[in-house]
Amino acid sequence: MIKTGSIFLGAIVGGVVAIAGMVLYFGWGAPYFGQVAHLDPTRSDYVDLLLKLMTIFLAAIGLAVTVGALVIGLVALKTLREIKNNAASSAKCAAR
Repeated sequence: MIKTGSIFLGAIVGGVVAIAGMVLYFGWGAPYFGQVAHLDPTRSDYVDLLLKLMTIFLAAIGLAVTVGALVIGLVALKTLREIKNNAASSAKCAAR
């Protein structure tokens, strides 16, 4: 359970770090050279900020769910391989 929780936490942190890196790399939200800073943000600016934060949060959750599904799939595949190998060895022993 601790490993699963750490995987989900790592996926969420990784998603947030990746999104922050993209925002910093592409310069989103930074004013252009000739643009003056807005001193009086309007209500729509706050709505835009909240929508951006919700998008980032939902993207991090989506990434965590995707990574979790991949981990569960890999564990299931490994388990099925072990079951198949055990069944094959049991069948060989029974055939002797």
